[in-house]
Amino acid sequence: MRQAVRVTSRVRPIPETYGHPVHPRTLAGAGTSHAHPSATAAAASVAHPHEPPHPREKDIVIMKVSSFVTALAAVVAPVLVQSVALAQPIVAAGYSEVTYNVENGMTQYRSTIVISPSGDVKVTPPRGGAPFTTRLTVGELANLNASWSAAKVETLPANVGDHIIPDGSYFTITSKIGNKTYKSGGFQVGARWARAQSLLTTLGGIEQRVLKLTPTVEQDVTGLVMESAGKVMIEVNRSNILEVTNAPWKAVLKAAKGNYVTARGTVKKTNMFGGTIEVKWVDGIALRKAALFQSPGVFAPQGWLAAGKSVKIVGEVTFGSHPIPGAAAGEWFKIRLANGKEWWTPASYLQVGGKFHPLAPTGGVIGGVPNHP
Repeated sequence: MRQAVRVTSRVRPIPETYGHPVHPRTLAGAGTSHAHPSATAAAASVAHPHEPPHPREKDIVIMKVSSFVTALAAVVAPVLVQSVALAQPIVAAGYSEVTYNVENGMTQYRSTIVISPSGDVKVTPPRGGAPFTTRLTVGELANLNASWSAAKVETLPANVGDHIIPDGSYFTITSKIGNKTYKSGGFQVGARWARAQSLLTTLGGIEQRVLKLTPTVEQDVTGLVMESAGKVMIEVNRSNILEVTNAPWKAVLKAAKGNYVTARGTVKKTNMFGGTIEVKWVDGIALRKAALFQSPGVFAPQGWLAAGKSVKIVGEVTFGSHPIPGAAAGEWFKIRLANGKEWWTPASYLQVGGKFHPLAPTGGVIGGVPNHP
């Protein structure tokens, strides 16, 4: 009786070197070799030292995805951290609103900032600037909360100053806590209430920063034209003086020194004693019957302006010698009439401003400036 014999064929798996297939040349003896895969890999690396292993396609994809995720994380992580930090509510010191107000009666300076626990700020700038809103930085809000807590405003008196400074600026700090309001002020912080100094310093720094963000708006100013150290200025009052910074108005107003003018312009760089102004137009008056031209000195007059009529001077040009033969040289003003039409006329026909302040009776005083030349 024959015995059935079962033949089993053993197929050895292709050896791998820690996830990477062995180089094809090493596979020649793979079917008969009984060496451990690590030994085979070592042999392959010795036999072909300059031939790197060939990664599998799956490994290549994994490596590329891993590299992309790492690079993306390096870019996105700081942004996410910052966004989370900004989104986190900053715990307020306990107030529902803090108001900081500064006034100086001598200079007619006044500014106010109102701060909410979230760091929103309502700003009322000095010199008639338009109110606006902005936000505190994270550092400013943290400093405010810390100094406010340290000041213990609930226990501060109404006057935290030691003495009165007649020409100084008076500050007021008003804190709302629930349905209660606490107000303290003074010309400076006295020694007895030194704990309020840090709060005053913090609020003063915030005020100065946010005032630099004040939108520039055009406004009308009236005052005496004066010159000092080569600077042409409009003295609204003795403590509010605006320097004229743009041409041709510096020259136009310099020639009108000693007159009172009303000018429209953009007030910039406001400070305790004034600032600067970029003039857009100044007022003028016809000294006598004035000829009106469509161009400065070119062709015959197209109209006439009666003596004593008020105009706005909106432009100026001066010809040493007129470029067109036969046309008049000299200084010309571009004027705007009450009906909105604009003409040119010789500057000699007009007076910039007037000898008396337009807002005060003859011989009176307005804003500390006597109403006389």
